[in-house]
Amino acid sequence: MLPSELDIAATAAILLFLAILISGFYLWILGRRKEKGRIVNTVSVSPWSIGWVNFGLFTCTLIISVSFAQSLIAPLMGPSSAETDKIEEVDIDRETQTTERLQPSEETGSANPTPWALVLSILSFQIPMIIAFYGLRKIYPETFGGPLNRKSVSIREAILETIPEFIRCFPIIWLAGLLWLILLTGLKKLNILDEFPPQQLLTIISSIESPLVVGLLVIFAVVLAPFVEEIIFRGAIYRFLKAETCVLNAQIISGSLFAAVHFNLFSFLPLLVIGVLLARIYEKKGNILFPMVFHAYWNGFSLLMLLLTNWSEFSFQ
Repeated sequence: MLPSELDIAATAAILLFLAILISGFYLWILGRRKEKGRIVNTVSVSPWSIGWVNFGLFTCTLIISVSFAQSLIAPLMGPSSAETDKIEEVDIDRETQTTERLQPSEETGSANPTPWALVLSILSFQIPMIIAFYGLRKIYPETFGGPLNRKSVSIREAILETIPEFIRCFPIIWLAGLLWLILLTGLKKLNILDEFPPQQLLTIISSIESPLVVGLLVIFAVVLAPFVEEIIFRGAIYRFLKAETCVLNAQIISGSLFAAVHFNLFSFLPLLVIGVLLARIYEKKGNILFPMVFHAYWNGFSLLMLLLTNWSEFSFQ
């Protein structure tokens, strides 16, 4: 049933989305006209020429570090999905009333982690990777060292200069998401795919009531994730692939890996496009701060739209 009063949250979300989308198309067209017939000088970034063997060691170090950290926090995460299912079966057989309490989420098919378990899970994934990366550079500087940047910029410069880049790229990401949604919907109608829920993190954030936990997750999404993921996927993986293949292949492969580690089919193509754009911005600007800030803008925009959507839903009740 439609609300009798203006839905301020929904209106704000629509206006914000349209403002960025229209501005993005305008800046993209304007940029194409300016670049037409003009040689564009790019800064470029240096490849990470460490060889496949050393890259394999680097990858193994990342995996082992994350696995070790997650094994340490596993006792704090509560029962696993498989354990929960076993408990439910026993409870059902005994006809107890605990089945409803342990019932897994209908959307995910498994029990959702508690808010603080989610915080620990994110930390155990992000922190070990960045420690492993800088640890290898510190211990073996001749093998894993080398500059990440071709030019120096301040954080303020990166924040300001990335705003038009983000707005200009926004329509590309939106179109990729729209086409991907149409494709997935078509495959679902043909019974080729099952449901494709959104990222679990976004779903969980929308249901968390603790302001402290929500604040931490926002900081993780806007600060921690852009810092760690850009260092790993652009500063390490992309630069290594650039040393082994052409720039375009390196951008596509690193973008695919970036999308794949989010483990969500619904957002795969948009994240792949974002990964490619982040690598191109890194090449264009020559400093890892620019893709970090762009990444932060995207995560912040996604969270803001999520919050506005949730507030809008309350007005319809």
